[in-house]
Amino acid sequence: MIHKLFEMYDEPEVIPTWPEEFIPNVLVCPICLSIPFDPWVETKCSRVFCKKCIQESVDRHKKCPICQCGCYDLTPLNKGNKVAHQIWSDLPIRCENHEQGCTWTGSLSDYKNHVYKCNQTLVYDRMTSILSTVLSSITSCIQCGGGRRS
Repeated sequence: MIHKLFEMYDEPEVIPTWPEEFIPNVLVCPICLSIPFDPWVETKCSRVFCKKCIQESVDRHKKCPICQCGCYDLTPLNKGNKVAHQIWSDLPIRCENHEQGCTWTGSLSDYKNHVYKCNQTLVYDRMTSILSTVLSSITSCIQCGGGRRS
């Protein structure tokens, strides 16, 4: 259920708690210039990309957008470069919903579990608010007779 709910959203934004100049460039997707939520690596040139970015690029151009090598050996970062994956996993970040009041901070490896729950909570809270407004309107309408006077 949580995963189906999450599919309604794009990949979560990864917001580092460190200043950006301290984030290793090798862990930033050279296509979108963000820290990948789901990092993949091109094993020939060892570049790290967002899964979505590199898949769209390879589907169109059939080569690495940076070094122009043929991208036929893409793999998740955790299988392609374990050291880079460990560094990526330990990056300290905050939730993309911090402006909506979420105070969670933690490592990127813990973020996937958090963001599914957080987005589900935000959707539930929004739906509860909307339902409350609708029910309040219906109750008011029933009490006043729908605006009809007898």
